[in-house]
Amino acid sequence: MKIVKKIFNEFNFFIILAISWSFYFLNSTLKLEEGPESVLLIKPLFYFFVGISIFIIIESVVKNLNTKSQLFEQKKIYFLITVLLFFCGLNLFGYLISTFFFYIILSYLLGFRNKFILIPPFLALTIVYFFFHKLLKIPLPL
Repeated sequence: MKIVKKIFNEFNFFIILAISWSFYFLNSTLKLEEGPESVLLIKPLFYFFVGISIFIIIESVVKNLNTKSQLFEQKKIYFLITVLLFFCGLNLFGYLISTFFFYIILSYLLGFRNKFILIPPFLALTIVYFFFHKLLKIPLPL
């Protein structure tokens, strides 16, 4: 019974949920008109994600890792609200503005309370914008 509790904890459930969503995303992408060509990057990332996830689940069972953290338990509701607002903001404000505020709020929730809180989201979005939008010519929902 103890091994069942080790395997079926919140952390491993989240990993299995993420793998299931990734598998659904991969299969739904294959059904598109450009399907096989559009999964050239998604398919290897999916297999890599599955391999790493299996390794993490085994490691959490073998080493009896404590996967619950006090920070996550205290801020769970705020985190879920922030993610929901981020997804709603994508449609209203676009990718760049929504992601910028999402980075700031998430950094604050994770404990980063420094006067340089604006630098990481600004740099990350600048890199994403120039790499995907300008260099690779992939349209972003701006």
